[in-house]
Amino acid sequence: MEPPARCRNCGRVRAAGTLDSAGWCVACRATLLRRATLWSVLAGLAAAILIATLVGLLVHPTQFVVGWIALVVIAYWIVAKFVRRVAFDLIRARGVPPPEE
Repeated sequence: MEPPARCRNCGRVRAAGTLDSAGWCVACRATLLRRATLWSVLAGLAAAILIATLVGLLVHPTQFVVGWIALVVIAYWIVAKFVRRVAFDLIRARGVPPPEE
């Protein structure tokens, strides 16, 4: 049987096997992931809208529309992945309020 350990974020006692590598419990990590995902979606949408606007204004796509759409989707995906990783680390460094149980 594993000894109990405290979550480094909320301080609640949990089984040591349920904490992640940074010592956060499942509830705190879920809150962290939710916040990081929200920031990544917002940043990805902003990038996609910016690129779509620039393509529409500067390029006036009449051919290869599928290629331009693919460019916007790929840009969204790359920005969202990058921002999620960065936001995850930044939010974890600051901590999150303990989730309600």
